Amino acid sequence: MTTSANERDLTQELAAYAAGIRLDEVPEAALGQARLCILDTLGCMVAGSRVDDWKPLMTAESAESDRKEATVIGTGKRLPVQAAARVNAYMGDIFELNDLIGGHASIGNVSALLALAESIGATGGQLVEAVVVGLEVTARVYNGYYPAMKPYDEVGMNPVVFPSSYGVAAGAARLMGLTEAQLGDAMGIAGTLAGWCPAEVVFGDGGTVKPMLFGACPATAGLTGARYAKAGMTGPRRLLEGPRGYFVTAARAMFPDAVRDHTTWHVAAPRRKYHAACGYIHSPVDVVAAMRREGVDFSRVREVRVGITELTVAAVSKSRPPTTGNEARFHLEYCVALAALGEDVILPEHSIEFETFLAKPEVRALLEKVRVVADPAQKHYHHCAVTLVDGQGLELARREGRGPKGSPQNPMTDEEVLGKFRRLVSHRLSGVALDEYLGKARQLERHPNWGWLVGAFA
Repeated sequence: MTTSANERDLTQELAAYAAGIRLDEVPEAALGQARLCILDTLGCMVAGSRVDDWKPLMTAESAESDRKEATVIGTGKRLPVQAAARVNAYMGDIFELNDLIGGHASIGNVSALLALAESIGATGGQLVEAVVVGLEVTARVYNGYYPAMKPYDEVGMNPVVFPSSYGVAAGAARLMGLTEAQLGDAMGIAGTLAGWCPAEVVFGDGGTVKPMLFGACPATAGLTGARYAKAGMTGPRRLLEGPRGYFVTAARAMFPDAVRDHTTWHVAAPRRKYHAACGYIHSPVDVVAAMRREGVDFSRVREVRVGITELTVAAVSKSRPPTTGNEARFHLEYCVALAALGEDVILPEHSIEFETFLAKPEVRALLEKVRVVADPAQKHYHHCAVTLVDGQGLELARREGRGPKGSPQNPMTDEEVLGKFRRLVSHRLSGVALDEYLGKARQLERHPNWGWLVGAFA
C-alpha cells in the first residue's frame, strides 16, 4: 500500500482512521456507550445459555482442539480463541437481542475481541479501545451502502456480516499491535473471507445454524484476517468501492463520504434492542402496544394493517403461524398480536414458549387480523404506519412509528440498558454480586485484569 494519501482507497482511509483512535481521546459519550455495548452483548450471551441450541456447536468446537485460550460464557469452560468467539456469538444471537449498531456490530466484535483480548492478556483499557475501533469501522462500512441497499429477494444475502468482518479485523489488528498498512490488509482479507450470509437462512427456514451468521461468521473472518496480515499476507485494496466490489453488489449506490467520516462517533448514538425479535419488527410492536395502552380494544378491530418498507416485508411477514422459536422471533404478525393483547416487551419466553402462546385462542384470532403491506412512505426499517379498520372497512385510527424504543430517536437510558442486563443474567448472577459486577464493568478500562468480566457466570 504505497499510494499517496489523496489517492487512498476506502480501505486505506479506514485503516488510517482505525489506527489513530486512542482511548484517552474518545469522548465520554462514546466511551460510556462502548462499555454498555460490551455489557449488553454479554447479557445476550448469558441469556442464550438458558437453552440448548448452542450445545451441538460447543460439542463440535470442543472436539477440534484442546487449547484453552478463552472463556465460553456461562459454562466454566475454555476453548481456542476463534472457537470461543463462535460459541459466545452463537449464544448471544439466539434471542435476537443484540444491538443494531452498523447492522449488528456488537455481537461479532465483542465476542471476537473478548476472546482475543483474554488470550493475549490485554488490559481492560486495550479491550475497550479495540471494541470502539471495531464498532466504529463496522458502522462506517455499513453506512457506505445501507441507504441504497438492494432488496433481499434480489441479492439473496443479508449484508450485515461483511461490515462486522471489517470491524473485527480492525479491532483485532489493534490488539495485536499491527501497523496501519497491516490493519488495512487485515480488513481486506477479512472482507474476502466473509460469508455470504444467505437471507433465506435469516428470514426463512434456516435450521439451527442461523445464529452463526451475524456474530460467529464475522468474528472468524476478522480474527483470521488479522492473523494472516500479521504473517505478511496482503488484502484487496478496493474491495469496498471497486467496480466488482461489495458496495455495488449489495446496493444501488455507494456513499464514500460516510466511510471517510472521521468526526462522527456512531457508538455514542447506538441502536439497541428492547425486544427479543428482529429489529424490523420493533416499530410496529411499540406502536400497537401504545395504542392498546391508550384504550384500543383490538378484539373489536377487523384488521390491523401494518405498513413497513418494501425491503422488509418479505423478511418478517409470514403466511402461517411460527413453527419454531426462531420463526417466532422473525414473525411480525405474531409479535404484533402479542403486543395487541398486553405485552409491552417481546421477551425470550415468547419464542421459547411460542407454542403455549399460539395455543391461546385470542392470540390466534389476533394473528389472523394482522395484514402487512409495503408502504412507500416508510423509508427506514424503524418506520411504520399502523391503521386499524372496522367491520365496514372504515379507518378507526392510524399512527406512525418513527423510532422504536432503543433507536437513536427514542434511546434506552443507561439505566434501562443495565435493567435489561439484569433481566438477562438474573438466572446466573443477582443481588450484591450483580451490583458489584456492574460497578466494576462501568469502569472496565481501569482494570488491568478483567477475568471476572467473563468468569462471573459459570
